[in-house]
Amino acid sequence: ELCPPGPHAIIHVLGTGLLEWHGSELVTRPFIDCISERNLNCYIILLLISDWDFKARPLESILYRKTEMLKEYIAACGNRWLIFNRKAEGEKQEANLDELFQMIDDLVRTNHGAPYFSG
Repeated sequence: ELCPPGPHAIIHVLGTGLLEWHGSELVTRPFIDCISERNLNCYIILLLISDWDFKARPLESILYRKTEMLKEYIAACGNRWLIFNRKAEGEKQEANLDELFQMIDDLVRTNHGAPYFSG
């Protein structure tokens, strides 16, 4: 009703601290239960927000090793995931946004412009 015909991408935003504190099962299971696996694969982009210093050690290596559930969730989302450092500024912040917008554009193209329907 508010966004006809419906969203073309759903961005699931998670703080990495939440994942580390509660574990990926607790923070991803409610989302999985709300949306069919087909819709996860077709419409979801996982956006992880962190304060992590990427220069010291890649965050991907830590999170991706963390649990099988997170790996399965990322795979169920069509391996569409990004990590934003919330402290990023200037060019790095713009590069993050460009990458997200490109991912959304690719998703719309892949789905031939068909929006998400919950029914």
